Amino acid sequence: NANTTEKALAAVVKQTLQSNIRNKDKALNKLLKSYTSNMPAYILEQLAHHPTSLIRSSVAMHNNTPISVLEKMIDNNDGVVLWRISRNPNTPPHLLEKLINKPDLSEKDRGQIYPSVARRKDIPETLMKKLLECNLYGVRKNIVSKLNLPIEIAERLIKEGLKESVLVSLARNSVLTAELLTDFVQHPNINVCKTLANHPNLTLEHWQTLAQHPEANVRKAIASSVNAPVSILETLSQNIVTDVRVAVAA
Repeated sequence: NANTTEKALAAVVKQTLQSNIRNKDKALNKLLKSYTSNMPAYILEQLAHHPTSLIRSSVAMHNNTPISVLEKMIDNNDGVVLWRISRNPNTPPHLLEKLINKPDLSEKDRGQIYPSVARRKDIPETLMKKLLECNLYGVRKNIVSKLNLPIEIAERLIKEGLKESVLVSLARNSVLTAELLTDFVQHPNINVCKTLANHPNLTLEHWQTLAQHPEANVRKAIASSVNAPVSILETLSQNIVTDVRVAVAA
């Protein structure tokens, strides 16, 4: 119940800790599972030292857990706890950076924590650069979709041999400038060029380049784009490929 007071929650936790019931830890964990509850910060601070990983991991995820407590918990080598810290919406950038740079992270923990941090809405440039160093599935794809992706990073990535899914995600990012798109519209990957058909920063020159693409599927994507200039649609209406002309008409 979201209306249960801090005092009442603290009393229930205390009673649970002192009880002799079976599955005490599971009962205690249920009290912590509502991460947006009114659980008092001092109770969460006490439970951060609980011997059971299950309890500590729930504390790491709770909205009321103080930042100072989360920072101390990062020194713990419990992978589940660290993963929960990376998912906590209140974990600040400097703690995420400390977590990512933790020297004793196992490969398994890195495989959970890096993608979790990469999925966060806003992360600083320093973290982006660190995360882009790894090749874990989904990490680069999430980073390149960030609206605060620095232009210099985007420029470097366009020139690198990235996986198609990462390139397509980058092609959707509205942060790309007209200058960067000049190189991107000539990319050899067909799906990248098709994705660019919906980019808001394409210039007329870009449209012309894509409309003359040797692959009919790219020209069809341009003909289907609601953003395509009238002059481009007029040109494509005379295309030798029937599907392209039909796309213009549709």
